Amino acid sequence: MSSSGQADSVSIPFDLSKHLMSDVRALQRFVDANLLAFARCDIHGRFYEVNQACVEMFGYSREELESGTIRWNEITPPEHTFADQGAIAELMKTGKAGPFPKEINHKNGTRVPLLVGVVTLPDSKEEVLCYFINLSEEKITETRLMLEESRFQLLAENLPQLVNVVTADGQVLYGNRQFIEYTGITPTPESPSFWTDWVHPADQALMSS
Repeated sequence: MSSSGQADSVSIPFDLSKHLMSDVRALQRFVDANLLAFARCDIHGRFYEVNQACVEMFGYSREELESGTIRWNEITPPEHTFADQGAIAELMKTGKAGPFPKEINHKNGTRVPLLVGVVTLPDSKEEVLCYFINLSEEKITETRLMLEESRFQLLAENLPQLVNVVTADGQVLYGNRQFIEYTGITPTPESPSFWTDWVHPADQALMSS
């Protein structure tokens, strides 16, 4: 358990297939998608490459991390050193470790609770690819809301009826496929639309009452 006491019940299986690990371009696309925070580093603390999600999670710039100025073992609180040592021992035996909980010190001075998984890279036992999942309450809430929104959209897109979400002042935030096909309106932040754009003028007063 991390000192924040948040990660005992979290278990996310993770493994990189031999195909993905052997396909450099596929692996790079996966990392660059920023779905998870990834870092290529070594077991001694040096970062070699990080993706944007990792930069945002740790608070340090890409240059600070990849230049060696910031090392992962130096931003790890002392009480989590034992967990890191155990992960390194597991890596030496099996080529992978975790997922396991730990924390890192963010650049702003706060601690970020994480779930970490590690796998050795081909032809090297000391160079590894790590993924990090943010376990902070704020991030968990954000992820939960994202999943709920995804479920709503999945349902809405498969309904035969017109579905749309509007603000109190009438701006259309979302329309399902049937709504877009029927009205010809595709709501975007860059080009806001309002329900009055597709309601006949004679019916607008009725809908407003």
